[in-house]
Amino acid sequence: MPTIHDIARKAGVSATTVSRAFRESGVINAETQRRIFETARQMDYAPRVRKPSISRKSHRHTIAFEFFADKPADTLQGNLFYAPMLYGAQMEAARLGLNIMVHTSSRHLMEQDLPRLVEEWGLEGLLLVGGFPGAHLAELYASHARHLILLDNRDLTGQFESVSSDGFSGALQATRYLLKLGHRRIGFLLRETDIVSFDERLRGYQWGMRTAGITVEPELILSLSSEMSEEENSNRISDWLSFPERPSAIIAANDETAMWTLRVCRQAKISIPEDLSVIGFDDIPISIHLNPALTTLLVNKEFMGRLAVQRLHARLTSGETEDPDPLVQHIVPVTLQIRESCRAL
Repeated sequence: MPTIHDIARKAGVSATTVSRAFRESGVINAETQRRIFETARQMDYAPRVRKPSISRKSHRHTIAFEFFADKPADTLQGNLFYAPMLYGAQMEAARLGLNIMVHTSSRHLMEQDLPRLVEEWGLEGLLLVGGFPGAHLAELYASHARHLILLDNRDLTGQFESVSSDGFSGALQATRYLLKLGHRRIGFLLRETDIVSFDERLRGYQWGMRTAGITVEPELILSLSSEMSEEENSNRISDWLSFPERPSAIIAANDETAMWTLRVCRQAKISIPEDLSVIGFDDIPISIHLNPALTTLLVNKEFMGRLAVQRLHARLTSGETEDPDPLVQHIVPVTLQIRESCRAL
């Protein structure tokens, strides 16, 4: 059975445009709408019909917090990074008189989860929370909901508004701090590839090294894989740190990866910070209670959740076809928290 993406490709338009052609008469160009209808007829496509008992108007004050989990066991409530973000979103929604639904999808099975949430409930506003590769999935969600904000992610195509932390600046701060301590062989531990927030942190580290006149050698960057087991990734970190020319300091893409590194170092009898300095990113609550306390970048997670709801509310109340202002990429500053996991050479 053809999908709206099949229609969009053949008609030369976006999936969002196809969806609006069927549900909102007069919103798009008449010629474009005619081409979409003709393409749909040729491909024997019939749009899904909403249940009569559910109306968009009845859920105008309900939004959804759609969280993309990295692993099936990754619950939102137990996630030390995203749980504060949800709390901020809930507090702001309550202040603005909005109801908020919470739903978790696997990052790797998103296309299977999305239709039920937005089609059956007829939601006007969605927060897409967490990293996911590619813009087509955001387009797929947008084809079912009028307003959409990316939270802890950025849209590189310019189609959607987003709220994210300043990963580039944060990693640059961390790199320059380690350089100031006398480190020159600084490594970067990447949690996962193809996630915009992690890529920006990697670029900040690379820029800091290059502007200091230091070549970033390929062996200084290690990328872990979500497709590998924890044991396999731990072995990769262990092998990386066993090289004769191993880094004297490491910047991890997030605190979870930094904590992973600390565990591997304890097993390998590598002392922190005497043998290796480590910096994390995010400042999750447990980071200050580690031994040693982790130097990291503070991300204001609760504020990000509040800001995302504010922006979504602004769009919900702006009228049927107008946006309150351009699609802005909101970048929230981060701050280096200096603790005990780094030392001067």
